[in-house]
Amino acid sequence: MRAVWIVLICLGALALILLLASYIVMRYACRRGHALGTDLDKELRHSSFRHYKDDIVRAQQWLKEQPVQEVFVTSYDGLRLRARYIPCENARATLLLFHGWRSYPELDFGAALTFYQSFGVNILLPDERAQGESEGKFITFGVRERHDVHTWVQWCAERSGAAFPLLLGGVSMGIAGSYCNSDFFQKYLGIRAE
Repeated sequence: MRAVWIVLICLGALALILLLASYIVMRYACRRGHALGTDLDKELRHSSFRHYKDDIVRAQQWLKEQPVQEVFVTSYDGLRLRARYIPCENARATLLLFHGWRSYPELDFGAALTFYQSFGVNILLPDERAQGESEGKFITFGVRERHDVHTWVQWCAERSGAAFPLLLGGVSMGIAGSYCNSDFFQKYLGIRAE
């Protein structure tokens, strides 16, 4: 009987350790991200994006020079979500770009923003929930973010009309399959991207 109690105590201790370890990993992976800091070298030190620092700096400067409109919507669960909207004169579509886990639009799309706008599209750069300047305590890896995408699509449709083309693009957690590719640009906008 004593051996059974020892086994049960060991299994209970193991379950407690696993539960604690899971909680710690969950808190690390899902806790609120931070806004892009002013010390870009520190931000990029251990990132694969460190090789693109010049592109990121150029993107930040380009964004400052654009007529960027700060936009806020309310998510389905009551959070205030923020995006930056960059209008393009005589735009043929609106491109919504969703950044990845603990990232920023400047990091994930910095090198391509001017390229995208050269196609004659408006650009919407949302801060995902619990990241940047959007509210939220936890990143949910798409569980709730997918509803946020619908909210942004609805905002664009209300702004430009339901028939106005919308392109969705993303990196990693942002969107698991980007529709922003050369075939799309050629088919819907009549532009061949080489």
